Amino acid sequence: MNKTNTILSPELDPVKDNWKFTEVWIDPALSPPYILLLLGAIDGRCCIYDPAEGYRVIFESDNYNDA
Repeated sequence: MNKTNTILSPELDPVKDNWKFTEVWIDPALSPPYILLLLGAIDGRCCIYDPAEGYRVIFESDNYNDA
């Protein structure tokens, strides 16, 4: 079976095995809807990525509540 790499940004590869959960935040009031991705690491740190900016990290925090 062939596997297809669906990661658009090579910068996400280092966190591939380090995340505990992920969330997709959507603002449906905009057209098209605005999307942000939150990745929570095993150590509790969280990063928010912006797909519209090439999956650049736009915010980092030590915990979910701050994110």
